[in-house]
Amino acid sequence: MVKYVKWHSKLEKRILNALKSDYKRYFFDRLQEQHTLTTTKRGDFIVNGKVTFEIGGEGKGFKQVKDVKNAFVVQDTDSTENLHKIPLWLFGFLY
Repeated sequence: MVKYVKWHSKLEKRILNALKSDYKRYFFDRLQEQHTLTTTKRGDFIVNGKVTFEIGGEGKGFKQVKDVKNAFVVQDTDSTENLHKIPLWLFGFLY
């Protein structure tokens, strides 16, 4: 027997679509307990309605958030010298 899942809201569907990559799921899992996360068309998440984050692999750039104020790129990298790029592993300390 096949069960069909009914979406409770469009927001819930957008969040699940946003979590397709492991990087995004890791970021979401670390912040969701203590912060409010919403999805956005320009970037991946807005945290507490103030800061926009674009999450991706080592080559992730600012293309999607280039004109967004208070935006950061979260990369799967060991370190970075760019003040608007944050290594993904640092969010593990928030758990």
